[in-house]
Amino acid sequence: MLDNRLVDVLDVGHRLWGGSGLDRSLLERVVREGLDSDLVLGATPETTSPIGKVDRASFGRWSADQALWAALAGEVDSSTRSAYGNDAEFRVVDPGVSTASAIIVMRSGGEAIGAVAFGSDSFVVVVPPGATSVEVTYSVELASQRVEVDGISAALRREVKGEPVEQSLLWRLYAGYNTAVVDGISTTGSGRHPIHLRAVRGGAVLVGRMVHWVGKVVNRDSGDPTAKKRRIRFEHHPEYRDAANSCPDVRQSDPQPGAVVIAVHGTMACAVPLAADLRAVADPRLPVLRFEHDTWLPVHHNVNELVREITRLGTRRLLLVAHSRGGLVARHVADVLTSETDVDVRVVALGTPFLGTPVVEAVRVGQLGVKVLLGALRVVGGPVIDVGTRLAGFVLKTETPRGLEAMLPDSAYLSGFLHRKPVNTVTVSGYTDQNGLLDSYGLYLASGFSEAIFAKAPNDLVVSAESAAGRLDDAIPVQCDHFSYLLDPRVRNVIAAELRKFGPPEPPDDSVLTW
Repeated sequence: MLDNRLVDVLDVGHRLWGGSGLDRSLLERVVREGLDSDLVLGATPETTSPIGKVDRASFGRWSADQALWAALAGEVDSSTRSAYGNDAEFRVVDPGVSTASAIIVMRSGGEAIGAVAFGSDSFVVVVPPGATSVEVTYSVELASQRVEVDGISAALRREVKGEPVEQSLLWRLYAGYNTAVVDGISTTGSGRHPIHLRAVRGGAVLVGRMVHWVGKVVNRDSGDPTAKKRRIRFEHHPEYRDAANSCPDVRQSDPQPGAVVIAVHGTMACAVPLAADLRAVADPRLPVLRFEHDTWLPVHHNVNELVREITRLGTRRLLLVAHSRGGLVARHVADVLTSETDVDVRVVALGTPFLGTPVVEAVRVGQLGVKVLLGALRVVGGPVIDVGTRLAGFVLKTETPRGLEAMLPDSAYLSGFLHRKPVNTVTVSGYTDQNGLLDSYGLYLASGFSEAIFAKAPNDLVVSAESAAGRLDDAIPVQCDHFSYLLDPRVRNVIAAELRKFGPPEPPDDSVLTW
């Protein structure tokens, strides 16, 4: 237990682990990010360390924000509101235990469907060079710990009745000399949390915190309950407000008969960050729009909606820039438009599971956990993580939504495209090296590194390089994880080249595009 004295870890760590080969700068980074993190208000990977603070003031500020987002949500017109499934509501509850964090209760359709509380038990431990696994065992031994856990459990059961209270380990591994950072969550009934990893060079640091939660299984056909508020939060965030206003949702755009660029987001994400980057480099006269859609709904539902909007716009030349699952939507839309209209359409797909991804299997077993970041994108500046979506991810239980089920390698949806290469498409496939070559903050979505589920094949932690290539011989490989495509200069150059083809007018050959 750190007890908010992370600075002491440096001196203690040097004494305990000075001979382990651990680079001191790595431990300094662990401590710095812990001090700068807030598990409630954190909006980037750097500010959501598992050993960050969790205090009542944070919950109070977040509650005030929720009131603002609820008011903004009420201002959305009914036609737009109907496109976003059920809306999630949150409220903060005092657990009645002074040592415990507040409890966040998630409601949908007037019913409490989940609740979560962060425990005070956390740890920092060094993983020696060459280690291939770590097992964390959680047991309550002190009377004060038992009072806290019993109090949290009782409060959670009061909020969500009839479901068992579960305990998960939220962890992060800082590995290698240049630091590959991988996050994960482990839930077991035994209290033993095995974490499997590749042998690390130069040692690593594992940090973690216990999370207590309870959740009900929600209908997989009900839609993503966090979609609308996530979109509104990004649209009104100070870092993105101007870009969101200049890059409206396709549903809110006037007819655009010329060339148009549309940003298509991934699973449980938002298109605002992607659109903001596109707007920054596209010709000012080139319209950049967003397709904000519910990724729990079937892909064909999203496709039909976007085709309908493009037809309404009267667009003749179209560039779809898509991330993750959004690439499946974009590819399908391009197929429809190419076969049924004379629209000139091209696609740039970043980390799209054209051949599926085994990571979706992790969703099948119940708790989504930090898997809600499956489609998030890191950009230069601005938030990555929507707080409500991340917190909801700890408690959402569902049968695999059909929109996610489509990404299974053996899904009926993908079988229709299995032997058809994407047309007029540039595919970008990422690959990582968890031995310290990248500063990735990739979220691993099970109990160990991606090597296990991808059978050592190159991957970006979520999608294999082969799947993201889409069977195209000229696919572009880049060294990044699934969440960091827009940070790679080569990816930005690819998008800039496509924008030059579609933008009126052509930039001069000697122009310099600054991202």
